[in-house]
Amino acid sequence: MIMNSHPNIAIYGEIHFFDEICKVMEGRETQINNITDFVNNTLIKAYHVNLLPKRDAVLDKVKVKLSNTRFNGVDLYTAMMKSFAELESKRRYGEKTNENIRYIDELFSIFPQSKIIHIVRDPRDVVSSMMSMPWASNDILANTLRWRAELSNMQTYKEDDRIFEIRYEDLIQNPEQICRSICDFIGEPFSPKMLEFDRKAKDYIVNEPWKERTGKSLDNAAKQRWKRDLTSWQVCVLQALVGGLMKSYGYKLERYGVAKWLAVPLVVAAEAVKYVVYKIKQRKERKSKGEDIVYGDDRRLYQLLLKSYLPFARR
Repeated sequence: MIMNSHPNIAIYGEIHFFDEICKVMEGRETQINNITDFVNNTLIKAYHVNLLPKRDAVLDKVKVKLSNTRFNGVDLYTAMMKSFAELESKRRYGEKTNENIRYIDELFSIFPQSKIIHIVRDPRDVVSSMMSMPWASNDILANTLRWRAELSNMQTYKEDDRIFEIRYEDLIQNPEQICRSICDFIGEPFSPKMLEFDRKAKDYIVNEPWKERTGKSLDNAAKQRWKRDLTSWQVCVLQALVGGLMKSYGYKLERYGVAKWLAVPLVVAAEAVKYVVYKIKQRKERKSKGEDIVYGDDRRLYQLLLKSYLPFARR
């Protein structure tokens, strides 16, 4: 929302190109002949497409851009972002799917000159937030391992000057300073409107009530919520799984006694049971909604998690 508030930059919602649109297209290189038929009968099956702001207006423009031509996934992806930017009367475009952190190689192969802004947040707060979401698992194990897999993948790009990494906590503490640094990175002048993102944030939220905090200004209320929401047993497990990564990003670990560390395997087992129950419930709910809806999957996430534990497999 902050970047979308810049007068020159349009950041679309979560397109989920790699994990959903590519699935309904059967791959990003797949050639499609009729854009109107594809949009009306296939693209709308991708779950997150139906949560995009100004969806109908954007897709109407996409139909015009890709009419009378064969197109592939990259053409569609680009046309969606460009169409949104045109509706916003802005010249630069991008999008903000969180899962894109799993597809850095693919992004750079499509857009070699692109700039990626990555926000790192204390995993204890990330996990605390995830566990409160109506669509996510409420276990500490899966949510922590997701953070580990994705951050470990980003670590392999630390020397890439096309990526700008900031800590969420620093953004809250010094929003103008961080926003100015981001603008320097992307080659745009700083705009005070970036700090007023909350004024129009709700205009870009579609059927996602859990994002209502984006309609509020930055404050410290979102920091260290884990101290209210997580038990010391859960925090101990989390730190056992990602403590090294936390330290590399400057997050201070809590200290616990021997008893809690000895209990880590038991807590992990209990949290794993929660995750299995969640996945069974999720599959039942999705099946009840019909087979036509296409959701993202976690196969890439599992691959990255395995790679994070195998140093020789890293880039």
